[in-house]
Parts: sequence; C-alpha cells; structure tokens
Amino acid sequence: MVEELYNAFISKIKQELNADCAIANKHGIILASNIEEYLPNKIISLNLLDLIHEHEHIEKDLNNAEIKSIILQTEDFNHIFLSNNDLILISKLPITLNTLEFSNKASSFLIEISENIKKSEKGKFTEFDFSKEISKIKETLEDVRFKTKKYDIIKKLIKYVST
Repeated sequence: MVEELYNAFISKIKQELNADCAIANKHGIILASNIEEYLPNKIISLNLLDLIHEHEHIEKDLNNAEIKSIILQTEDFNHIFLSNNDLILISKLPITLNTLEFSNKASSFLIEISENIKKSEKGKFTEFDFSKEISKIKETLEDVRFKTKKYDIIKKLIKYVST
C-alpha cells in the first residue's frame, strides 16, 4: 500500500511539474522512481548519500542557514536532491527549467508525501478480547492447583506410611 502511495506521488510530480523523480528513504534505498539512473530497490551511491546527509554540517558553516535543496548541474540535466528526516526526493530536470521554482514546489510535495506516509503507517488498532486469554490462564492455574493438591496428598500418604 505504501509502495502505491510512492508511485502515485511520482506520477503526480511528473504530471504537475513535468519532471522525472525518485523517492528514497533516509538510508538511500530507492522506493519508487521513473528515472533510469535510480531504479526502485537500488541504493543511491554512497558519495551522493554523504553529500545529502552532510547538509546539516554545511548549514552550520553557513551560519545556520536552512538548506532546502542540493542542485548538481551536468551538461544536459540538473539533479535536485531534497530531503527531510524520512525521505529523499531526487529530481532530474532539463537545464532549461527554473530550478528554484521547481525546488519550492517539489519541497511541498515532499512534505505532503511524508505526511501521507505517516498517516498510512499508523493504521487502525484492533480491539483484542482478553477474556479468552484470561479464561485460558484461569484453566491453567486450576490445573496446576489440582496437580499440586494431588501430589500433596501422595506426599502426606508416603510420610504417614514411612513413619
């Protein structure tokens, strides 16, 4: 069910922002993607993952300015990495697209994805009927009491006969 949610968000981003995206967990495992470099169930390269996770240290170097995205520009594409505590959103954009505008919109998508995933993971608690368990425990206790009484009688009988 969660996998369907990730794929739905990938489709939604593709449709609304016209961008190829991948969603990964905080450990770098790709959960859903329509980017051929980042296939589902694969792992983001360690170098990229280190760069993404180092943003906290870089924020300190920049006087605690909040880093919202990391953009890497290649010859043909811009690769944008957005992250929060739970997920990493990777986007591959043509160089002609406005990365700042996309980054702001994608950031709101990432927040929406995280909130929906948390809601779906909570699930509903089912009521558990403890009366069956309690009755089983009572039966077991009665059996144990009966056996100990039974053995007590035998012990007393042996003591009586031996004296």
